[in-house]
Amino acid sequence: MKRTPIYGMMAEFDSAQALVDAAHRTHEAGYLKIDAYSPFPIEGLAEAIGFRKNAVPLVVLIGGLLMPQTWEGVVFGRLYLRRGLEASILAHASMDVALFALAAIGVSRTHGR
Repeated sequence: MKRTPIYGMMAEFDSAQALVDAAHRTHEAGYLKIDAYSPFPIEGLAEAIGFRKNAVPLVVLIGGLLMPQTWEGVVFGRLYLRRGLEASILAHASMDVALFALAAIGVSRTHGR
C-alpha cells in the first residue's frame, strides 16, 4: 500500500512555553518547513523553528534609499532641460525636504514616539 506524505499539520497550545517546546521538538525531529502563529510575540519562537535572517530588509532599505533619488533624477533632469538650473535645484531641494519629513514621520510612528 502506498503511503501518502503529510503536507501539513496544525496544533493549538495552552501556553506560549508549550508552543516553543513543541517547536523545538519538531525542528529537532528533522522538519525544516515549520511555521508558528501567535497573536503576540513569543520570545525564542523564531529560534525554535530554525528561522534564519535573510537579506530582504537590507534589499528594501537600499531600494528605499536609491529609488526616490533615481526618480528625482529623471524628473528633475527633465525640469533642468526645460526650465533651467535654478528651477531644478529649488524643486529638488523641496522634494528632498518632503521625503525626509515623510521618512521621519514613518520612523517615529514605527517606534511609538
